Amino acid sequence: MRVFHRGFRSFRRHFVKNLILVVLLFVCLTFSMSMLAVKLAADNQVDTIKGTVGNYAEIKISSTYQMKQFEAERQQSAADRGPRRHAA
Repeated sequence: MRVFHRGFRSFRRHFVKNLILVVLLFVCLTFSMSMLAVKLAADNQVDTIKGTVGNYAEIKISSTYQMKQFEAERQQSAADRGPRRHAA
């Protein structure tokens, strides 16, 4: 109890500074909770659309495959690799 009493006394001593801090924390918490709600709503919409559209595909490349490709390209010389073209 003594710790709480000391904390409240310190809060009252620097009231404006601590009130600004509490308001900022409240704004950050509110913003993060609203972003979480938007993300969950978007995920729900995506799942709903996936169910109504029919067939869909998800492609996931494992990290072991990516490491094998990286090692294979690393063994090649710069001339063998050639210029890379990235599709936009």
